[in-house]
Amino acid sequence: MSDNLHFQGSDVIPTGWKIAPLRQVVSKLVDGSHTPPEKQERGRPMLSARNIENNQIVLDDFRYIDEKEFKREHARTRIAPGDVLLTIVGSIGRSAVVPDGFQDFTLQRSVAVLTPYLKTLGEAPIVVAPLVQQKQIVEEIEKQFSRLDEAVANLKRVKANLKRYKAAVLKAAVEGKLTEQWRKAHPDVEPASELLKRILAKRGAKWNRKGRYKEPIAPNTEILSPLPEGWVWARLDAIAALKGGITVDKNRKSATARVVPYLRVANVQRGFLDLSEIKDIAAPEAEIDELRLMPQDILFNEGGDRDKLGRGWIWEGQLPECIHQNHVFRARLYSLDVSPKLVSWWGNSFGQTYFLREGKQTTNLASVNLTKLSEFPVPLPASAEQKQIVLEVERQFSVIEEMETQVLADLQRADRFRQAILQRAFRGKLKSNGYGSVSKAGSISKRQKR
Repeated sequence: MSDNLHFQGSDVIPTGWKIAPLRQVVSKLVDGSHTPPEKQERGRPMLSARNIENNQIVLDDFRYIDEKEFKREHARTRIAPGDVLLTIVGSIGRSAVVPDGFQDFTLQRSVAVLTPYLKTLGEAPIVVAPLVQQKQIVEEIEKQFSRLDEAVANLKRVKANLKRYKAAVLKAAVEGKLTEQWRKAHPDVEPASELLKRILAKRGAKWNRKGRYKEPIAPNTEILSPLPEGWVWARLDAIAALKGGITVDKNRKSATARVVPYLRVANVQRGFLDLSEIKDIAAPEAEIDELRLMPQDILFNEGGDRDKLGRGWIWEGQLPECIHQNHVFRARLYSLDVSPKLVSWWGNSFGQTYFLREGKQTTNLASVNLTKLSEFPVPLPASAEQKQIVLEVERQFSVIEEMETQVLADLQRADRFRQAILQRAFRGKLKSNGYGSVSKAGSISKRQKR
């Protein structure tokens, strides 16, 4: 075989290097061949392409298979320290070395472990340098990756700090600390107690349920924090009409049914709506009228996984017509003098403790019913102060989100640097005096850290 063959149709490999099929330079080459059950949440974990990132095995976001399937698959795809895992579906070509003490995992079909098996992958050309040069290349790659890993770690710390800062902004907002100076400058603002009286009057006027009107019960404030002067506590059902959604039933039949889009739990995230995939459902006209979402409706998830419990955001009329399923509750405020953003921020942050405490718990699942949602206590400032809170939170959030965008761009750039290092290494162009782009990534992370 010639020493100067073209690799990938462009660069000439260095003198003394060779191109050989992958199977000739590895002792293993086998892919995982199992697709796990979509909803199985117990059993043995399986590694997929999403677990291979930045030349490391990331141990989160697993799928699972039962013990019997694990034993059958593990016998064929057993991995050991020193093996290389390679992604062959989706983001193809990401890899990681299996560290010491790593066991009890099997592979999904999106990952291969290097052992002779696949003909197509086995014939893939790989550049082979002389052993002495291989050791030098590995040493230089590890040195440059170490710098890059430090830069990425710094960026991830910045990202985590921004998340904590965002939570701190919300905490200051709902505790009244964000507008403490504003209150001192506006001592004559109408107290929230007067606002609540007007809301309750509107609530009574809009009462359309069966039976006599029932005055709302005051929330239990024994375990609640003291509020700033002029604020009051109110139960959610005192300031908003609550409604469950449509049951998704394939056997649903109605002469007046027509197809409309509807929101699922997956669409209602914590602090935003994910409308990338909206499903449709056939529903009777009367039910569509009853469940049609209106701008400023506040949405709360019933539950499922613990992280979904009570999370939500606001419908802003993104679609001309849309309803919601029964696992998503709707809260429609009685008064425009109450900010839906403030209520949703409270529910997404400090409401999590309430929902976890009051919701129904099982081993892996949690749910909150309409009764407990009705009892959810909400801090209510004066209307003018609510507007000021929203302005200040959004101002600070815009700064945080701009920084988050920059951090994400730098993380993506670091990933490109990593690929560039490998490309240069396998073309014989990696210099021992360092790689300039790596230093640049480190300086980016330090600047963000400050």
